Amino acid sequence: IGSREDIYNHPQHIYTQRLLSAIPDINPDDRKKNKEHRREVERVFKEEESKYYSKEGRVLDLQKISDTHFVALPDSTMKGVHD
Repeated sequence: IGSREDIYNHPQHIYTQRLLSAIPDINPDDRKKNKEHRREVERVFKEEESKYYSKEGRVLDLQKISDTHFVALPDSTMKGVHD
């Protein structure tokens, strides 16, 4: 949960990052860069997916990372957010 600025410019949750990386860009000059970014986001998702869920497979509770931004993140990833 957050402002447009929070979500688009500071996406913290891997699901949000995946959604944003899937938005197509009509500029053909950026296609290769965007494809590489999508692959990197997917790699991180596959490696770190379990960090975003409890041992029971439930989504984590929302953490306040700024006055306008709340994210379901583990405590260990909270350092340096919005710095």
